[in-house]
Amino acid sequence: MKIYPSNQTLEFWSQNYFTDFDLFFVNNIPFKNEHASITSKDSFKESSSFDIKTNNLYEFWNLNDYNYVIQSTKGWFEQLECEIQEYIIKEQCRVNNPLFFKTNLITLNSWYQLSKPFKVQFFNDRIEEYQDNVVPLHLKVTLPDYLNSIVNTFPLHQGSNCLSTVLYAITEDLDILDQWIKEDSFLNTLNILGYTKSSEPSKKGDIIVYSNNKSIIHASYQVEDELFINKNGQTIFNPYKLITIVDLEKNWGMYNKHVYRQQH
Repeated sequence: MKIYPSNQTLEFWSQNYFTDFDLFFVNNIPFKNEHASITSKDSFKESSSFDIKTNNLYEFWNLNDYNYVIQSTKGWFEQLECEIQEYIIKEQCRVNNPLFFKTNLITLNSWYQLSKPFKVQFFNDRIEEYQDNVVPLHLKVTLPDYLNSIVNTFPLHQGSNCLSTVLYAITEDLDILDQWIKEDSFLNTLNILGYTKSSEPSKKGDIIVYSNNKSIIHASYQVEDELFINKNGQTIFNPYKLITIVDLEKNWGMYNKHVYRQQH
């Protein structure tokens, strides 16, 4: 079975999906004397404009090669000469800008002029591209209300990741669920709450952590024998799901596995 966002979630996304500026990724600068900020590829990631929302909106990890980032205000692109617009559009197609959709380049200005059905189609198509919205029908488990409320739903905010999902599961703190939790914060919280590594097989209430030699890659919370509350990725297109140990190992089993258990 495939799952999709609720109407309420879609409405929230529609109103909050964009940042308050446009970004365009190009190899060359096709204009002079235009009021826009031009930053090199590496320098932009060190700027104040680069945060989790911007990162996820443009999916920087999927972009093909480019030299410059053009940052502009709402409506800037639309007032450019046609030749310059055409160059920028071709570049967005080439670099795999996710806002180049069905031969159209979506900008901050055009987004709020698009119809509701178009936006719904855009979001659902993005979800299909992630291929993370398939859930099994046969899984039956009784969960606490705070966990049951998120199963098979999509986050409202960009950044909610596997680590924030696990911390929500063990703290019931809804504010944590919306955060982009990083490794140091995750491990510090586990330590404060009395979770330590265990050499025993995992059981209900344990946390499974997958890591490489340098850092944590993924984490999931065990709710029953071989069943886990899980979120793949940090985008709004990655839902909260109930999955089996088989699916967990299929996606993350190539990494080193650790069991964290709370000491009472």
